[in-house]
Amino acid sequence: MTLNQRVIYYYQTFCGLSDIFSSSYMPTHIHVSSIHFGPGYIHLNNAPPDSDTFADVWRELQQASNMGIKIILMIGGAGGAYQEMFSDYTFYYFLLKKTLLDYPFIEGVDLDIEEEVSLDDVKMLI
Repeated sequence: MTLNQRVIYYYQTFCGLSDIFSSSYMPTHIHVSSIHFGPGYIHLNNAPPDSDTFADVWRELQQASNMGIKIILMIGGAGGAYQEMFSDYTFYYFLLKKTLLDYPFIEGVDLDIEEEVSLDDVKMLI
């Protein structure tokens, strides 16, 4: 029997991926954390995803993707991101979709829901 093992690296502090690239055992997935929504904006941690702050992050994630590592974007966590998103879904969904299109090596999303939200809203997002 073959086991389908996954090694997931949650990447939030953005300290660089050079140690990952030089490791003999690389992760199968990198989950980039975390997208939040606030009044009128989308943020990756504390800045817009297209901020120059993340130029090296996106470059290294593209490199990781080229090496066969799946790149996943985490949405949410603590902080009320989903309630904000669902308060004006059309507006925030557009920002999220734009981010996903801007970085086509992102292969999926990780919904980290740590707040009360409607199951119907989550289904709409999925």
